[in-house]
Amino acid sequence: MACRKTVIFFSVHRICFGEFEGFGAYNQDGGFLGGAFSQLLSLFASLLALLGGLSIAFGYQAEIGAIFTLLFLLPVTFMVHRFWKYSDPMAVGNHRGHFWKNIGLIGGAMFILS
Repeated sequence: MACRKTVIFFSVHRICFGEFEGFGAYNQDGGFLGGAFSQLLSLFASLLALLGGLSIAFGYQAEIGAIFTLLFLLPVTFMVHRFWKYSDPMAVGNHRGHFWKNIGLIGGAMFILS
């Protein structure tokens, strides 16, 4: 019976994590890096997040999807959500929440890879 519960847990985790990460790709704004290639990099980052999330959600080569997700989340987390650079308490709270959410998603992607 424990084996069945484990399969159900991993299936629910895979669907929730993949759906959350895949649909989050549409919420990225294109100007966080600046420069001439910001729109191109934003498109590439959105594709990484979308493909990684869908791969994890459907369980098709989930390890590669987790790598795509990590390639998306690591730079975004530390370049976009630098909450320590803001003085406005609302901005600090907003970016701190997104920063730690992304850290949790990075942990989930690493869990899939293990």
